[in-house]
Amino acid sequence: MPTDPLAGRLSHQGGFTLLEVLVAVAVLALAMSSFLVGSSRYADNARYIQDKTLALWVAHNQLVELEMQQPW
Repeated sequence: MPTDPLAGRLSHQGGFTLLEVLVAVAVLALAMSSFLVGSSRYADNARYIQDKTLALWVAHNQLVELEMQQPW
């Protein structure tokens, strides 16, 4: 019979091992890095679409100006 009444309780405590915590942190880091890469690509694509739209407007404006010019 154990003399320490807490000895039996301490052996039944649950928790995470160091290896489990390291694996969880690695998975979290991988997920966050992929999220950052995706966000970066989204921002790059949004900028590209914005530039392309502006270029299209300028081109349309130039065509309208050419159509409105009086021929000689």
